[in-house]
Amino acid sequence: AKGDCVWSRAALSPLTGRGHQLRLHMAYVGCPMLGDTLHAPAFVALCAPRLRLHASSLDISLQRDDIADETLSFSSSARYF
Repeated sequence: AKGDCVWSRAALSPLTGRGHQLRLHMAYVGCPMLGDTLHAPAFVALCAPRLRLHASSLDISLQRDDIADETLSFSSSARYF
């Protein structure tokens, strides 16, 4: 039940953009992400209606031959339940 769920907020800094990297590593160390239906035990997935993973900032490096290298930066605040 949702009332039985215990959760913490964690700040993570991935080294690459590999798919599921953060979710898989957190599940491996025994701290699965709320709402994760792929890597977490079923009861953890039931604690949240969707995956609770939020990127507060994102930098994308664009490298093309025809123009100078460019980095796009985005940021957003998180809403917690």
